[in-house]
Amino acid sequence: MPADELAQYATEAIRLGQLRYGFTSDTHHIPSEEAHVFRLDFHGSLPDKVLKAEKPGLWKVAREAVVFPHLASWGVPIPRLEATHADVADSAFRFLLMECVPGRHLETWPDAQTDFGEPLFRRMGSLIAGINSIPLDDMPADYDVTPYFDNWIKPFLTHTRHVLPADQR
Repeated sequence: MPADELAQYATEAIRLGQLRYGFTSDTHHIPSEEAHVFRLDFHGSLPDKVLKAEKPGLWKVAREAVVFPHLASWGVPIPRLEATHADVADSAFRFLLMECVPGRHLETWPDAQTDFGEPLFRRMGSLIAGINSIPLDDMPADYDVTPYFDNWIKPFLTHTRHVLPADQR
């Protein structure tokens, strides 16, 4: 993405953060193929926040705006949404503004045998169990589970298969 386009998104992220919280922030870009993601750093005036801005032609932000409240109502541990594009009449783009939770973006799945991998996979298993317990009739009619399966379930199963008993693989 051209630097000037990223700068425009960052400037709008700062404006939206100030409009919502009344404090100026710095932005830190978090690379993502599915959305423009920024961590808003309020320098101690507030906890950091995350703003996801929709990339043209992609619908991740719109989907998450609909799906996150459903997941939260079922106790799935997700970041709490604090504002969306629906809350700001003059937003330059569709966005989600949410709490910043500790952690980091994983570029690849770790090996489940490592000190880091085992706790991560235990937590992922709990998260997946929570998501799978949600009745589909409570989900939006146009919700597509394919990306969820392809991006989370399939790699999780691939990287943890060796720890399952042979008859459960």
